[in-house]
Amino acid sequence: MENESLRLKAVKGVSYLTARNAFMAVVGVVGTFFIARVLGPEVQGLYQSASAVYGYILLIILMKNTNYLIISKNEELRKVFNLIFSWHCAVGIPIGFAGALISWVISFVYYDNSLFMRYLSILFLSLPFSMLKSAFLSYLEKKLDFKKVSFVEALTQIVNYATAIPLVQLGFQGFSLPIAVLVSEFISFLVSVRLARVKPQWYLSGAALSDLLKVSSAQSAPYMIQGLEKLGKPLLILPIAGASAVAYAQMGERLISILSFPKGAIGRVSLPLLSAIQDDKERVNRVVNQSMNFQTFLIGSIYAFFSLAGAFFIPILLGEKWDGQVILTMFAILATRSLVSTFTAIQGAALVLYKKSISLIFIYLLYIVSYFVSLSILIYALPQESKVYAYGVAGILGVLATSTMRHREYSKHIGKPDYRLALIWSVAFVAAFFAPALSGWLYLITFALLLTPASRAQMKEIYKMISPLLRKRFRYHSSGKERKTDSSTGNP
Repeated sequence: MENESLRLKAVKGVSYLTARNAFMAVVGVVGTFFIARVLGPEVQGLYQSASAVYGYILLIILMKNTNYLIISKNEELRKVFNLIFSWHCAVGIPIGFAGALISWVISFVYYDNSLFMRYLSILFLSLPFSMLKSAFLSYLEKKLDFKKVSFVEALTQIVNYATAIPLVQLGFQGFSLPIAVLVSEFISFLVSVRLARVKPQWYLSGAALSDLLKVSSAQSAPYMIQGLEKLGKPLLILPIAGASAVAYAQMGERLISILSFPKGAIGRVSLPLLSAIQDDKERVNRVVNQSMNFQTFLIGSIYAFFSLAGAFFIPILLGEKWDGQVILTMFAILATRSLVSTFTAIQGAALVLYKKSISLIFIYLLYIVSYFVSLSILIYALPQESKVYAYGVAGILGVLATSTMRHREYSKHIGKPDYRLALIWSVAFVAAFFAPALSGWLYLITFALLLTPASRAQMKEIYKMISPLLRKRFRYHSSGKERKTDSSTGNP
């Protein structure tokens, strides 16, 4: 009964996050295309370069220390929450305002980069709200209350677009985007405080803080190394290929991010779920394999459908300022990279759970070295019209290198993963990704592989995984007479 309850909580958590992300995927695509159509690739590329720098700084400051709360014992929950909240206040507020001031001053000294620095200055103002919000959301995640987490994250994106679109129409140009981030982070922070229903208290014990920083730095080090990838756009692509190339790379990444809602949802639930069963490595390995197959099928299906539909609506929605064929090709490359990374993504969460972060550090170091070496070669070797694809191809090469190493570490410390079905599905979906850009005959490969007996059997298993929640919600939304009968008997 306990195992079924845990599984139902996990499925419900994935369902809430997936439903939220599915809804926001529609909002995100419409909002992204509208803003991109008006601003064009040059302005978008310059803002995205500033956003990449800010995002990496935020990653360093956060240090993944919210995971410290998620894996803490229930009896220490309030104490750990107060510690993280206090630390985020002590660090986030001064760094946010200092970063904003310094960036704004630099914008007047280095005039050629003035817009870049002013965008960065406004983004820094949102840093304190982002850090404090993360503490409250991690508190809700610890309680597996993903319904509230989903609401806050959906609200963040809605407010972002609801702010950016009017500002773009009013003529604020690139400034519309960082201002929208600031407004959305502030409002979502207030809402997260309200929903968490926990009153923070100031607590900065030296010993407790030392342990927090020690554990968080060990866990976050791999992700800080991996995050260096984002700096490839402002450091290499922007000065060599131009702001437009950054915009096309970011547009492809943005679409991948919007459409990867099953991957994000399952990833968010994975750590709390694996934490609950960490004493049984055989069971952990089984969950990891199921999650890998589940993610591969869902995100592969979504990417393939979008690639097909995008061939028709992307040129119409983006207008003459953008090259639709370049976006479709970039999307196919980045979708392939995302699908390949799915094979070993949850293995990384399991390695963190068993405190094998040192292994992850070497894995991500290998990725960054492979990525920057490949990007440096490709960005100079490719002709000007193809330099835009260097970012995606370098990412695939980096992922292949690190997936091999992560597989070795996972097999050594936890269990043996089963890639057979995931490989079949991946080949099928990659063919579908490139079909609109290369040849429609590639869809024959897709259908042939998806209709194999092993593939059809696993699709049935995926349905069985989500059917308990579907049946429960159907009973809940049944006739009013049934609900009245249940209430009279005291049953929920």
